[in-house]
Amino acid sequence: MTDAGRAGALALALAALAAGCQNAPERAATRFLNRYFVEADQEAALAYTTGLAAARLRREIDDTREARAVGGVTTDGRRVFYELVRRTDVSPERIDLVYRLEVASGGSSYFRDVGLSLERSADEWLVANFAELPDESSAPAETGATSPAPATAVPAPAATAAVTP
Repeated sequence: MTDAGRAGALALALAALAAGCQNAPERAATRFLNRYFVEADQEAALAYTTGLAAARLRREIDDTREARAVGGVTTDGRRVFYELVRRTDVSPERIDLVYRLEVASGGSSYFRDVGLSLERSADEWLVANFAELPDESSAPAETGATSPAPATAVPAPAATAAVTP
């Protein structure tokens, strides 16, 4: 093999390794966040869920079917930005993530913290539960095993996205 061929093969191998090293739970969370919060597409978000999250989305889809049929749901002019602010490795099969969302529309914006609980299912990560978290400065801490935990953890590196539907 020529030097150029070896260099090309090495570059290809490094690119494949880098792609495989992307964090799978965060990648699954990003796919869910984009479909559910950015695109407001519950049916597309359903593909990235399991358990309570899937049941919640199925209920939302049923509840909004009539409004969507007559064009009552729109995201015109709305922009959603999000950033990973906390990661808690609960077990090798469960990871809790907290994202800070900024929703901008019509010259104003508001912020929400959203907790995602992801579970490993076979060889993929899926959102098992999600919830908007209360403002921790004014609300008591939530309890219960089924809610994504707003637990104290070492902050994870920031990941951001902005999409205009």
